[in-house]
Amino acid sequence: LSRREAIQLARIFGIKNVMTGILKKHQNQVEVRGEIFDLDTSATIVAFKLRGTLDELPDLLSQSALDTLKTLGVKLPRRNRKYIRRRTPSSYRQFERAMNAYFLPEERATESAELWKKIADEDPEFAFAYVEWAKRTAVEDPLNSYLTAQKAYQKFLHNGRIHQLYIVSLYNNKRYKKAVEECEKFLKENPDNPRVKWLMAFSYKEMEDYKNAVETLERAALNHPHHWIMQYDCAWLALQWAHKAQKGRYFSRLSSEEKQIFRDSVRLALKKLLSAVEIYPENGKIWTLLINAYRVNGYSISYAERAFEKAYQLIPHNIQAYQNLLWAYSYGYSNEPDRARALIKRVTDDYPDDPEVYMEGANFWWHTLRWNPSPPDYCRDEIAWLVDKAVELGGLTSK
Repeated sequence: LSRREAIQLARIFGIKNVMTGILKKHQNQVEVRGEIFDLDTSATIVAFKLRGTLDELPDLLSQSALDTLKTLGVKLPRRNRKYIRRRTPSSYRQFERAMNAYFLPEERATESAELWKKIADEDPEFAFAYVEWAKRTAVEDPLNSYLTAQKAYQKFLHNGRIHQLYIVSLYNNKRYKKAVEECEKFLKENPDNPRVKWLMAFSYKEMEDYKNAVETLERAALNHPHHWIMQYDCAWLALQWAHKAQKGRYFSRLSSEEKQIFRDSVRLALKKLLSAVEIYPENGKIWTLLINAYRVNGYSISYAERAFEKAYQLIPHNIQAYQNLLWAYSYGYSNEPDRARALIKRVTDDYPDDPEVYMEGANFWWHTLRWNPSPPDYCRDEIAWLVDKAVELGGLTSK
């Protein structure tokens, strides 16, 4: 990138200090020149020039990083200085092999993992190799990824990135109790890390400890008020907790404690979703979940309908939003069968070749016929034509 291009990118991403530089190579010798400058004033903060052989380049860059931090007045603990020196491979040849492995596409993950394993075996102090090795095996071989991450964590105890990788591998291998323990250790030194808080909350959720899951993510959402994913996931967990408390029963049949959990959870969910939609109003997922939040909080059906219109506009073929609004029209909530009928016609007209659209409509009318003491006269006819159409399109093998 040119200096001008670097400045443009920095302004887009809100970066204050920018580093630019050039590398010249002649046979086995290299020269690197660079500078760090203030974006607002264009004043140079640090300028550097490195010369050496290709094999010396990684160590020169590591030392330059330490010198730059010293110039900027940043003091690092001794263990972090050691990590900076060892975050690069021991030779230019290894550096070149690492770059080749790093830029292999996702469909060649197995080949990439083998390359990273070889690099880690040959250069056991190169921490980044273990990170990439574990990441490349996480999907196809999660157990191997866990064992790699565990080995790396034991070797580089004070490397935060590897610690996070170890926590992810624990979560992926369903070792949720151990994942929570490691999250607690990590957060003692890095209390503001949103990713680890998320992993901790969802580890609790997988253990069905919804109370701790919601409380963990609620604290994280408060600490990161502009992080829409935190707000959204906190709302989703709260609705899951409410659903667990209800267990498919009518609200009147819940115990006092269950009623309180339900009320607190659905209120929290609505509050967090409204925060999320304010941060990111063009996100269809938020509007889709907001339909449910309005429904369980007893809001007028017009609120759910407005949320549906936004969700349906932002995410074409939004089956989840369609399903959520149908539930809002059902008996026990707004009890609006005529509006449900109009919605089913609209969505089936928009997507006439999707059997799932017809199946969702038939499911709504079947539940209406079963639970509504005064179902509309056209209920059976609606079930009949929707099921016929779903069968015709291959969505059902038989009636």
